[in-house]
Amino acid sequence: MLRQAETSVLVKCEAHQLAETVEAARSDGVRWLMIDPPYNTADIAAAMRVADPAVIPFRSALFDIAAVAATLEMAWALGKPVLPVINSAPPRRGVQPSHVVTEGREALFGMNATP
Repeated sequence: MLRQAETSVLVKCEAHQLAETVEAARSDGVRWLMIDPPYNTADIAAAMRVADPAVIPFRSALFDIAAVAATLEMAWALGKPVLPVINSAPPRRGVQPSHVVTEGREALFGMNATP
């Protein structure tokens, strides 16, 4: 069993409190933390500073791909490993993935964001 409690613990904090909040969680024995910052550059950068790795969800649409490029650059500038995740993708039908998924993957390859 991975979880000792029936529900997850939700802690809300400001970006400037992240480092101490993460340290307190680690001191309490928390092994996995998910940080979901609001979309603004200062809060994302603060979350990335304490994250390892930076999971970056995005939709495979023109504006989202442009935004993920900037987010990836920020993570790389902070020296963080990244895990971009295509979100809200249509399900596979048959053998071929959706063209939306294919375009998202191609964009990630173009940004050197895949292993």
